[in-house]
Amino acid sequence: MIREENNTEQAGTGFDTGIMVRGVLAPLIVWGIAVGVASWSGTPGVACATPMAWLIGLWVGNYVAARSRSHPSRRRIEALISGGVLGFLMGVLFYVVSTLAMPVRPEEEQRALYISLGIIIFGTIITALLSLMTASARSRRASS
Repeated sequence: MIREENNTEQAGTGFDTGIMVRGVLAPLIVWGIAVGVASWSGTPGVACATPMAWLIGLWVGNYVAARSRSHPSRRRIEALISGGVLGFLMGVLFYVVSTLAMPVRPEEEQRALYISLGIIIFGTIITALLSLMTASARSRRASS
C-alpha cells in the first residue's frame, strides 16, 4: 500500500517552506528583471535603489503570514526568515551589478566593497524586520 503524503503542514510542526520560497522568489524575480533590464540598457545605477526595494519586505511579511499553513505562532518566524533571505539576495544582486556594470577606480575598490557589504548586511536585517512587522500586524488584526 502506498502512503500518500499531504502537502499541508501536519499539526503545525514545521515551516511552510513552499510559501516562504514563493514569498521570496516573486519579488526577487521582479526586482532582478528590473535591475537587469535597466543595467543592460546602460543604466546600472538603478541597483543603487536597492535600499528603497527593501520596502518589498512589507509585502513579503503580509504574503507569508496570509498564506502560510503552518501553526500561527510560526508565521512570524517564517516572515522574518523570508524577509531576511530576500534582503540578502537583493544585496547580492546589488554586489553583482555594481561589480560587473559600474566602473570603479582602483583606489575606490575597497570602499565599493564596504558599501556592498553594508547593503547586504543592512538589507538582510531591515527587510527581515519589515517583513516581521507586517506579519505581526496581520496576526494582531486576525486575533482581534
